[in-house]
Amino acid sequence: MSSTARQVPASGPHATRTAPAGAAAALLRAARRLPAPAVGIALALGAVLADAHAVLVQHLHATGSAEPAQWLGRLTLQQYWILIPVGALALLARVGAGRWRAGRVAALLLAVGPVVHVALTCAALVWGALLGRGDLPAQVMVVEALSLLTYPGLLLCGALLLRAGGPAVAWGALLLAGFLADLFLLHVMAVAYVLLSAVVVATASRVRAG
Repeated sequence: MSSTARQVPASGPHATRTAPAGAAAALLRAARRLPAPAVGIALALGAVLADAHAVLVQHLHATGSAEPAQWLGRLTLQQYWILIPVGALALLARVGAGRWRAGRVAALLLAVGPVVHVALTCAALVWGALLGRGDLPAQVMVVEALSLLTYPGLLLCGALLLRAGGPAVAWGALLLAGFLADLFLLHVMAVAYVLLSAVVVATASRVRAG
């Protein structure tokens, strides 16, 4: 039997099973390189943008005003689809969540939102800004539903941070409190994530000082 034939099983089902784990590990390694201030800014700014987006949508609906161009909204206020998941990924990376299967699952779920957002934003730029055809067709925007996978990713991330113990307990509590409160109340997530940002930076400062 040739060496090529002996290598075939390595590219079969076993490789398929390990590919997601490898992708999750790569995501966590990349997120681990983010400095604490960048993580804090991502979380705080993301929450403020999400809050501002919700307020703007309410105002536009109440006044009957037209919404801004789709590509413009995706380039500005809707950047929270990138910032919050990236910040959460960085928190997972800081507690070594890659060693847990649940941590790798959370990393993959958190990555869906940013990937979908970037893809649709690029499409909206070409379709709306360059070609002048307005918003993307509804059949294309169906893909945006995949972004909702970020939600269970955030919940799982918060639970894993609580499990990790130490300073991560406060991170997990604030992450979950802000996310869950945002389902019912405006502004709470922004407050919680600004506080979370401060806690993350303060924790990193204590570690460096120690």
